[in-house]
This record gives sequence, structure tokens and C-alpha cells, in this order.
Amino acid sequence: AQPKPSPQPKKKDVPPAAPSMVGGKYIVTVGEGGCRGNGWNKDQWPLDVGRKTPTACAKACLESSCTAFHILHEENGVFDCFLFGHKDVFAVRGLGGECKALSDTPEAASEADDDDEDEEEVELTGPVHMAHLGRGRCRGDGWSFKRWPVIRGFLSAEDCATACAKKKGCTAFDLSEQQPDRTFECGLYGHRKVVPASGVPGNCYVLSEKR
Repeated sequence: AQPKPSPQPKKKDVPPAAPSMVGGKYIVTVGEGGCRGNGWNKDQWPLDVGRKTPTACAKACLESSCTAFHILHEENGVFDCFLFGHKDVFAVRGLGGECKALSDTPEAASEADDDDEDEEEVELTGPVHMAHLGRGRCRGDGWSFKRWPVIRGFLSAEDCATACAKKKGCTAFDLSEQQPDRTFECGLYGHRKVVPASGVPGNCYVLSEKR
């Protein structure tokens, strides 16, 4: 009698055998949440293409030359699928789902403890000062990776600087879309080579030892 194959242990998350691809492009995750960025709702974008599997949504993205797509409200393996056409793409967590894009290279494996670090705060030991790096939102090599950027909503300049100081790994922050009450959309960044992008309205700052 042939020995019975031993049953495979059940796992909560089944790792994919290979990176998902469509049309020769890899499907990569921009971040948890909805796709946003300068110009996200211009012209015909975003396009609501109905309920689709992630692969079918990626195929619709490829066919429409979109830059990113947002999947959310999963039910039986299908999601609401929205396509975006702006270049400056990042994910905003509060919107739910996942923002994905098509890439020539597969994404790097995420670190298991990444989410554990996400809410970790650094204890402040002194006053927080900010230095203006330049006009435009903070960009540079690696500006959008893993959980970055983190959008904190509308805050005063001082509160945004404090949020960056408290956020583990924050290297810079930007202020954009000024409101009548003198609050701004506050974006926190974790990359090292920070440069202001003058083509994206806003102002980029780093933390400083002095005023």
C-alpha cells in the first residue's frame, strides 16, 4: 500500500507561488488604501469599471493606459475597481482597500513587522523646529514605498512638524492645499533623498535643530 501524503498544514495567508503579472507587467502594491496624488480626479479619471478580480482590474488598467488602480469592498474574490491616470500616485489608508500599479519589476517582499512599526511613536524630548526645503511637495528617489507617505489630514504647520517628529522613520513632511483656517494637508515621508518637486503645489520641510 502506498503511504498517504501527509496533509498540508493550514495557513491563514497563502503566499503566492509567483508574482502576479498581466500583459508582461507585474502587479505591485503602491500601498494600503485609495490611490491619490496631484491631479487624481482630472479629466475622465477615476474610471469606475465595475466589479472585477484584481487581475481583471489590472488588465483593464493596462488596456486604458492607467497609472494605478484601486480595489476595495471584496466579496467572493471580486472587488470594486477604479482606474487612475495621474503620475504622482500614493496611497491614502483611510479610504480602504489597496492601491496597485503595473511595473516592469516585481515588488520586494514586505517585511512581516512593517505594520507593527507603523503606529509606533517617538517620544519628544524638546521643541520641534521646521526648516523649509523648497517650494513643491516632497519627492525624490523612493518617496513612495511601503507605508510612506503617511497622510495625516489637515493640520497646522506646527502640528504637522510635530507629527513628523513623533513618527518613527519620518525624514520630511509637506504642506499643501491650504484651508481658510490656515491648516494644510500634511504628508509625512520616510525616504532619504528628499527634494521638493516644484511642479506639485505645496511646500516641503525637514525637521531642524533650531528655528
